[in-house]
Amino acid sequence: MQTLDSDEWAPVRRDLRRRDSTALRLMMGRELRRMPGPGGSPEAVSGLLRFWARFSQAVYDEQADALCAELGLPATEPGAAIDWAAVVERTVEMVLAGFPPADTDEGARCRATFAVFVYAETVVFWEFAVVEAEMAALRQALERLAATDFLHGSTGSRRCRDVVRLCAELVGCLEQQLTVEAAMTACAVEAVRSRAEVTAGLLDKARSEAAALDGRLESDQVSGALHAGLAGHLRALIALVMDGLDGTRPYFGLLAHDIARPAAAF
Repeated sequence: MQTLDSDEWAPVRRDLRRRDSTALRLMMGRELRRMPGPGGSPEAVSGLLRFWARFSQAVYDEQADALCAELGLPATEPGAAIDWAAVVERTVEMVLAGFPPADTDEGARCRATFAVFVYAETVVFWEFAVVEAEMAALRQALERLAATDFLHGSTGSRRCRDVVRLCAELVGCLEQQLTVEAAMTACAVEAVRSRAEVTAGLLDKARSEAAALDGRLESDQVSGALHAGLAGHLRALIALVMDGLDGTRPYFGLLAHDIARPAAAF
């Protein structure tokens, strides 16, 4: 397992514990700078990250007209809900267009890093603006990415796809966590208990899958099936995810077993 206390990863871990993905965004920028873009030349990384920042601002403000114009989508009618499915799909398409091709290990690595970044950003979004439709759209975008965007069968590509699939599952866990928050807001104690139990189970499952994936990465690295640099990077991403899960899972267990049940009895 890659250490999260190293000079490279410690800021990422610290920021995510504070619900801030700035350091991970910078790491994604470094990933792109070290790899050729679709045309064989380095990408305009700052422009790509500024574009994502405009998407983030639209989420925070729940006002996407300027972004829709940039994406070529119709503006939202007054009083109508934002079509987050269309906005997220087009946004992710435009970001991925700046990555190396999907049929290369470099492109697969970028997509795995981006998937963890999307999951981390979704956690951060929750702290400032809860947009259920946007969260569902990001999960669906990661599911599509894992299903369609890895075009060759190397070990590196398969493991990167596994990371993307895990991140899609983690965003699904966030959607379930929102149902717990809704029950808490409504003071529906029995619903808090049942939904928190489901959430804790989903988080346990995701944690087990992350640990199993880390084990496969370690085996691939030892056998030589996976380059040490790629294996180390992916294992550090998985360690980051598991660190977050280890801090989140006990909360929902506490709600389900130590708080909600006596509250319901009261």
